Amino acid sequence: MGDALFPTFTVFAHRGASGHEPENTLRSFRRALELGAEWIELDVRVVEGVPLVFHDRTLNRCAGKSGVFERQRLDFLRSLDVGQGEKIPTLAEVVELARDRARLQVELKGPNCAPAAAQLLGRAISAGASPDSFLVSSFDSEQTALFRRLLPQVPVGCLAYGYPRRPVELASSLGAVSFHLNLDAVTPARVAELQAVGLKVFSYTVNTESDLKFATEAGVDGVFTDFPDRMAPFQGRSTRPAPTLSATGSRRQ
Repeated sequence: MGDALFPTFTVFAHRGASGHEPENTLRSFRRALELGAEWIELDVRVVEGVPLVFHDRTLNRCAGKSGVFERQRLDFLRSLDVGQGEKIPTLAEVVELARDRARLQVELKGPNCAPAAAQLLGRAISAGASPDSFLVSSFDSEQTALFRRLLPQVPVGCLAYGYPRRPVELASSLGAVSFHLNLDAVTPARVAELQAVGLKVFSYTVNTESDLKFATEAGVDGVFTDFPDRMAPFQGRSTRPAPTLSATGSRRQ
């Protein structure tokens, strides 16, 4: 399954083109599309049953307000400016924007995301989207497992910070096609262990030449990046790239 879905080196635009535009906004996703992104990563939280695209648990960093995201009213959240006049988008808006243009890697961030996300993506599939247009993951393996039970035709990835004690067993229990590791957890031996059972290994977040060199020398199958334009020359290659970046950028989780 992993080889069929990811036959070549894969670049995920992390929260859109978030190195250039406010993260997780329609502006950022449009910029990623303009830069040729084939996969766009985004984060989902659910309020009043509506899947919204937002990363943090609190509003401070992105919206300049105090408070926990899920404790706010939907109309209040949709009124906020999260950068350059952009509003918090719904997952439905991003699905429509990306339709027939890019695939979406949906990370379930908040509590009880799986049912609402599965319902929305299920409607998109019923309307003609391919199940392979989506890849779903979460640091909360219970959310990933629940999503998999609710919408089994959509592939899921195993998302980790650090290296779990039994990573192959974890991925198998989720029916995962990929394993997503933070860059500091990547080693050649770990990548080889996961690839040996058919998993694709993707590393986050890769923005610099040195990080790309480290990740590709370890053998990863793709990367998440805030700067999809920097990685565009490597997207779709049948072999892992030899890095030739000249720009620099910060590493984010």
